[in-house]
Amino acid sequence: MTGPPLYDLCYKILATVELGPLDFVTHQARFALSQDKILSEEVDYEKLEVQAEGPDGTRAKNPVLLLDCDTITQVKGKLYRDIYRHQPYSQQPPLETLSLLWTPQSGQSGSMELCDHDERMGEMGSEKKFNTLKTYKVQNNDLLALTMFNDYHQAPMSTIRSVKRQTVSEVSRYHLVKNINGEMDFRSPAVNKRQTSSSSTTTCKIASEAFLPSLIRTKEHLGKVLNSLMSTVFMESNNIPAAIKCLFDYLDSKTDLLNPTARLDTEIAHVWKTNSLPLRFWINIFKNPQFLFDIEKPPIMDSYLSVIGQCFMDSFSLATMTLNKDSSANKLVYNKEVNQYRKAVDKWYRDVRQAPKVTLRTVVADSKLPALPFRTKFAVSQLFNYAKKYQSEIAAALPTQGQQFTRSDFEVLTKPRS
Repeated sequence: MTGPPLYDLCYKILATVELGPLDFVTHQARFALSQDKILSEEVDYEKLEVQAEGPDGTRAKNPVLLLDCDTITQVKGKLYRDIYRHQPYSQQPPLETLSLLWTPQSGQSGSMELCDHDERMGEMGSEKKFNTLKTYKVQNNDLLALTMFNDYHQAPMSTIRSVKRQTVSEVSRYHLVKNINGEMDFRSPAVNKRQTSSSSTTTCKIASEAFLPSLIRTKEHLGKVLNSLMSTVFMESNNIPAAIKCLFDYLDSKTDLLNPTARLDTEIAHVWKTNSLPLRFWINIFKNPQFLFDIEKPPIMDSYLSVIGQCFMDSFSLATMTLNKDSSANKLVYNKEVNQYRKAVDKWYRDVRQAPKVTLRTVVADSKLPALPFRTKFAVSQLFNYAKKYQSEIAAALPTQGQQFTRSDFEVLTKPRS
């Protein structure tokens, strides 16, 4: 069962990222697993524990942990995920449709709406900084309540102190790390990548040495759940699915068709098996868990999963990994684990090869597919729609005579009814 540990991994990634600052613009984080996604500057921050309330009045069971450097949009996301942690992502409202109301516990009456952009936003030259909880001086045990945007703006203004929202314009904005130049826009991550690419080559070596300890500490947060995920892929020999056994036996049998020299090369069958299952199926699932689960995959999670996916691919590779001081930090982080996983891969391939033979009937029975009625009319309808769409191409490819189904038969079949 690979589903539960993969879901746990995604949840653990988000929890790890939220332990430290995450730049709202560049998606760089204090706790990152990729060299190009780790914050390049030290950020001073304080942890806050606040009371939280959802749009329907549901209160969080425990105080929610936030950082005073979080933007208001980041706070909305953390509060909503904590209060409604089991709600599918597709059923969650967009964060821009939620308002965030702050009720201080210092005896100050009324509530205030918190915004990413308003007249409090600090300015440095042509750049504008996102508002954070520190901007509003939010304290421990204050109440932060989420409400639907329309509901909030229809509420009596005698009890709510509003601030003037700023329109998001074509200006440069930054969160934790100041922009390299004033042309970077927070809505265009691709611009950030282009602007930083020229300087990345000159700092790569320094970054690998300086960031490696931080990357390793982040890796250790995921160690247990990642090992659990890998153990479900490298299954025990008595629990190998019949479909995998049948596929691998088929690939082994095809090596007999090779020339005598290639037939003795065991790496050929290894590459075939690796390309057929791990790199075609597993790597796609690992890097895109949203295919299986109704969850959010923010950019920082994508960078985590890319590094983990590369570790998985290296585990199946037969190439010798030569690492030195110029190697990427991403490669160095999981070097130890890759060597361990390679041994597990070799054992798993050996166990599959030595497992008892299976028949096609066993494969069908092992799939445990439910017995559903075949919808003949629906299938014919879909085939007909396909034929109509590519009518010219199909007619040109059919023979004019001498076959059971010719071009004239096809033209009669697709001719519009009067």
